[in-house]
This record gives sequence, structure tokens and C-alpha cells, in this order.
Amino acid sequence: MSDEPEWGLVMPFVACKSQGGAFDDTSFVSGYRLGGLDATLALMQPLVYQLMVKPSDLRQCDLIAMKHGYTVGWGQEDEYEGEWINVTFRPVPPE
Repeated sequence: MSDEPEWGLVMPFVACKSQGGAFDDTSFVSGYRLGGLDATLALMQPLVYQLMVKPSDLRQCDLIAMKHGYTVGWGQEDEYEGEWINVTFRPVPPE
């Protein structure tokens, strides 16, 4: 038994190719995560919201933020294998 943490899906994405489905795994997961971001900003309207995203999703995060009246800022790539960036969403201040 290893002491290393293990990761796994709580719910399998059966629509993904790795599960016998039709859709590319990476694209499906990205769309799922960004759809959750879109819903969070629309429904919860948080004053500040932080999320870890893949660098390839930054441009889409910016568009989602603008759609809901938010600015987006991001830090440097995190140390987690250099695959994630911390993104912060804040409402655009009133003029």
C-alpha cells in the first residue's frame, strides 16, 4: 500500500471515450468545469470567487467573467505539476 494520495472521479463521465462514450475526455472535463463556473457566477454572484484552472482554459474564463460582469486575474502556474493556475473573479466596480 502506498502513502501517496490517490485521485479518482466521484462520478464517472460515461460520455467520455475512456468510458466507452463518444467525447474526448479532456474536452468534456474542461466543458464541465467551465459550465460550473458559468453557473456559479450567474446564480451565486459571489463577491470574490477563486478557482484552479488549466492554462488552456484562461481565455474562456475571461469570456465567462465578462459575460457576468466580472474581472478575472490569475497568478503564476501552481507547483502542482505546472498544470493549474489560480484564477480570481471579482465584480467589475460600478462607475
